Amino acid sequence: MRKPTPQTAGTTPRRLRAVGYVRVSTDQQAQEGVSMDAQQVRIRAHCISQEIDLGDIVIDDGYSAKSPARPGIKRALDMRTAKKVDAIVVVKLDRLTRSVKDLGTLLDSYFRDGLPWLLLSVSDSIDTRSAGGKLLLNVLMSVAQWEREAISERTQEAMNELKRRGIRSGGAGYGWQWSKKPDATGRKQLIPHPEDKPAAAPRPHCL
Repeated sequence: MRKPTPQTAGTTPRRLRAVGYVRVSTDQQAQEGVSMDAQQVRIRAHCISQEIDLGDIVIDDGYSAKSPARPGIKRALDMRTAKKVDAIVVVKLDRLTRSVKDLGTLLDSYFRDGLPWLLLSVSDSIDTRSAGGKLLLNVLMSVAQWEREAISERTQEAMNELKRRGIRSGGAGYGWQWSKKPDATGRKQLIPHPEDKPAAAPRPHCL
């Protein structure tokens, strides 16, 4: 048997290098910092338990996941391009993106088979180091997208029904205000504002 060379003797596999990604969607959450702190604690704990070297945690405070144009996620992806890390770790997928289209772009560009870039989601138990983890990732994101579209459809149907019944929604125009108390039918009426002169009489409607 060949004796191991000094370079290989006693070596251990290189630990996975990762960057954590944290996002809060509103300015209020960003200012309070509660959500940010909770996400960072969970990411650090997960990396310790999985023996992952966490190099940094980048934060997008006050950004929505509807658009991938965020400075924090760009910085995290740039770290991958520079080969400083191997994986990105998030608490939940919705911190990364809520769009199946954006997810597909990220998967194809950074996480597809043959590329060393990995995605780990703590709460969703997703680890794209395995085929099962990649499958679960796609299923969860598809369900989330369906749920948002279903909510949007139901909201639009409700708005269309109000319009069909002649019921106005939204704020009152200049010079008008909604009555504080509802009428006998349980609806608030649009009445002239005592301090502002209405520009024109609106069509009869109620809220």
